Amino acid sequence: MTNPTAETPEPVPAILLDLSDYEVVAILRQLGVPRLPGFEPTVTLDENVDAAIQSVLLARGLARMTPENTVAIEDGILAIVGAGALFGAALSLTSADEQNRVEQHWFYIAPGITVYHSAILPRVQRFQTVPDGLSMTVMLAQLMQIDPNSAAKVESEGATMPLSVWERIVELNRAGQQAQLAEELTEIGAPAEIVAAVTQPSRRMAVSMLYPQPDGTVQADMLVVLGTANGFWLVRIAEESAEMTPANSRELLDALADLITLRARTA
Repeated sequence: MTNPTAETPEPVPAILLDLSDYEVVAILRQLGVPRLPGFEPTVTLDENVDAAIQSVLLARGLARMTPENTVAIEDGILAIVGAGALFGAALSLTSADEQNRVEQHWFYIAPGITVYHSAILPRVQRFQTVPDGLSMTVMLAQLMQIDPNSAAKVESEGATMPLSVWERIVELNRAGQQAQLAEELTEIGAPAEIVAAVTQPSRRMAVSMLYPQPDGTVQADMLVVLGTANGFWLVRIAEESAEMTPANSRELLDALADLITLRARTA
């Protein structure tokens, strides 16, 4: 009789890699790419700095000397950082709290590898391999501060509004004019729970899925999530409208899992 546990694959461990901006630039130079979706170089490498960074990479075991006496970045490091240049799909999470402190997180999906990327300190980038879609969902839940045990949900049927109204909501929120926004929405008859959701969220999050196209363009789909004390609001943007629907933690996680699965299938 076959033991089913013997056929269960071992969990793939995550690889964590913290790099200075200088090291990332040196690695990108070897890859022959100028930038990553989540990294725009603001440092340059002159001859002396380049030599110093190569020595650091060698000392950290991230590079090796070739028979030609040149420095070559290890293939595994090139694959992890290069995922941001060769991705078949990418997920971007932009999050802002009540004090408008913004965090940016990226997940790159490249052939055979998924990599999480964020800036953890000024001029310090973190790259971490993600074993599978479930792990990615768990990471997203943590980054978005989703409590999977919470059943809180706003009692509302939701609302669909013209895209121009949603754009006005975004404009006034960015300007910090929530009082004026509440007044304008009330004047057009928006439900009180909608007004509260867009003017008093504890957290605003945008999850964007990016799909590079053969012609060099990028197709994108976005899900906006508003966190409140009574649950979440999901905002789906269409060409001419924006649909707001309430959701509890489980419904939000299901929506994210669906998006991740779709992304993985198209990568």
